[in-house]
Amino acid sequence: MTYVDVDGTIGLPKDTDFNDLPWFYVDYDAKFDLKDLSGASIVDLAKRLETDQTLARAFEFNRMGVDTENTRQVAEGLAAY
Repeated sequence: MTYVDVDGTIGLPKDTDFNDLPWFYVDYDAKFDLKDLSGASIVDLAKRLETDQTLARAFEFNRMGVDTENTRQVAEGLAAY
């Protein structure tokens, strides 16, 4: 998934290059070992999320487009959640 940090775009010039926008990429394979969207892969991920609260929190935040390494986004994500 790919997200843009809309708040991070405030004050940028109108002609800011697309590649210079504050993008956040979530690689579900690398971060959550979700190889595909088959039922078996989703069930496997759900089982891991049930037993690993840290992983579940990261998954939920990332699913909402929140970068868990960005303090402002985490605070805003908690407020929105």
